[in-house]
Amino acid sequence: MSALEKIEQLAQLSGGVIDFVLRDLGLDRGELAVLTSLGAGEMTPSALADLSTVTRAGMTKRLDRLEAQSLVERSAASADRRQILVRATEAGRSIAATGSTLRTDTERKILSPLSATEQEHLEVLLTRLLARFTEGNPVQAAGSEQGSAR
Repeated sequence: MSALEKIEQLAQLSGGVIDFVLRDLGLDRGELAVLTSLGAGEMTPSALADLSTVTRAGMTKRLDRLEAQSLVERSAASADRRQILVRATEAGRSIAATGSTLRTDTERKILSPLSATEQEHLEVLLTRLLARFTEGNPVQAAGSEQGSAR
């Protein structure tokens, strides 16, 4: 199994564990991310979608679930009534704090087989790899490197 396959498998398994822990709160990782992104402020649904890995339609479904639980509320912006703003309710901010603590504790347990130094090295290495995806086209970058190696 390649290193990337192991990273993918670890992401799937650890994500499942985190979702399981958050289930008692009635949340999944994506919903927790929305609540923590909102904090005490407000954002448009499209801005929330841009921060996440879901489409705008997917964000609408996520917001529908959170609104049904009274964890967020949507309202028209005062400057432009056509624009919708989302804010976390007091219950949403409270459950976000609890969920964030549970997630952090779970992540700590998942990483516990590694020493503090190993965890720091892992963080540095993963950050370097992720930068390729956030700073440009990783497929093009990999292709150009392969081409120059010939």
